[in-house]
Amino acid sequence: MEKIPKYERLLNLISYLLKSPTPVTWADIRGNAVGYDDDAEDASVKRRFERDKDELRAMGVPVEFVPATRFIGEGYIINKGNFFLPPIEISADEALALSVVAAGLAGAKRGVYSEARSALLKLVASMPAQVDAIEFPDEKMVLSLGLPTSRKTEKLREGLAGALARRKSVSFIYHSPARERPRRTTADPYGLAVWSGGWYLVGLCREHGEIRVWNVERFASNLKFTGGKTGPDYRIPKDFDIRRYVGPVRWQLHEKGKPMRAKVIFHPDIAWMIEESRRAGAGSAGEVFRRRKDGWGELEVRATDPQALVNWVLKFGRNARITGPPSLVKLAVGTLRRAIESY
Repeated sequence: MEKIPKYERLLNLISYLLKSPTPVTWADIRGNAVGYDDDAEDASVKRRFERDKDELRAMGVPVEFVPATRFIGEGYIINKGNFFLPPIEISADEALALSVVAAGLAGAKRGVYSEARSALLKLVASMPAQVDAIEFPDEKMVLSLGLPTSRKTEKLREGLAGALARRKSVSFIYHSPARERPRRTTADPYGLAVWSGGWYLVGLCREHGEIRVWNVERFASNLKFTGGKTGPDYRIPKDFDIRRYVGPVRWQLHEKGKPMRAKVIFHPDIAWMIEESRRAGAGSAGEVFRRRKDGWGELEVRATDPQALVNWVLKFGRNARITGPPSLVKLAVGTLRRAIESY
């Protein structure tokens, strides 16, 4: 059997212990964990395991041995509560403080600024749901961390904010990834949000009569006000909440067809990671995660952009599979075939 690198063996051991709901015996590790299932003598593999176990402990990974009880057998475990960091939470005051820091570093040396910017972008991307909203003027907008933007984006954002405040319809040329050429669009702005370092406009698309999301970076023209000279051009629905349209999951970012309930199953090797990320707040409202008896994990989500969900699932390769609805399965198969044909 081909020898695997040490770092891979350590990661395999961590994954194997984390995914087990009960203590794992040495016999189970010897026969099933990759890196400890080779043809070497048992004594040699056991010494290898002991060295790896000590090294993981030295790195802070809490590998523990628990004795047998009346209800459960002895074995090795990694206490998830001691292994995973708690979810990041940030208050509005703390976000404002970070805004000041980001603004102050804008003129700093390239290395200092790039590192700070990277850290702030990761913070925004990992916990948008925890960032408190601010009122503008009576809509909820996700708080920006003050990350520097291009002059074009800043000018557009200010114009959209003004249109939102005065309830004025706007027209602009938009370059959509789904179309070859940019097209002029007219919209009633309902809200502005920052997500993963970019600004997004959420509003009613006049051409299609439905709420849509536009990336401000994809605007190919200046704004043009299309409504009357005085008074508001529209009213924002009372039940509108921008967080339904701009959030942590791409398959709920755009309204592309009727919403569907999708089911995805994950191999035991990664099911624990999906479960822990959902507990840490990386998921979205309405998600349901279940552990099956065979060790696989099943995630049920609400999707308004099926292609975005398919693209996310395919990143996991053989470790993830869409099981429903049939239309989504068909879309996944077609996407995979096109990807294979392109190569």
